[in-house]
Amino acid sequence: MVIRRCQSCGHPSVTPLPVCPICLGDTFDAVHQDGNGTCLSWTRIRRPATDFKCAEPFIVAVARLQNGTLVTGRLAQAEAADTALEIGAPVVVTNQANEPPVIRRVRPL
Repeated sequence: MVIRRCQSCGHPSVTPLPVCPICLGDTFDAVHQDGNGTCLSWTRIRRPATDFKCAEPFIVAVARLQNGTLVTGRLAQAEAADTALEIGAPVVVTNQANEPPVIRRVRPL
């Protein structure tokens, strides 16, 4: 997966903010990051906002990557239907093809 790293302070970020939240720098590098991490939390969304009605229900998970970066992503529909995702379980986070980098997929290992 690809994340952004501030050129001024080196802070990694997965959000498309216009400036770095640490040093307020405004230039970033794209960095390829291993998506392996650990599930910190998850929730099943049963009544989503109107724009997401076609995807209900779905699971949103928070993972801590091996470098410490926190990432939020959705489980794929097939995995969300029968998953028993546990806190502390190993996961892999990826960018979804043909989607903006801010949309991530979380998959249990």
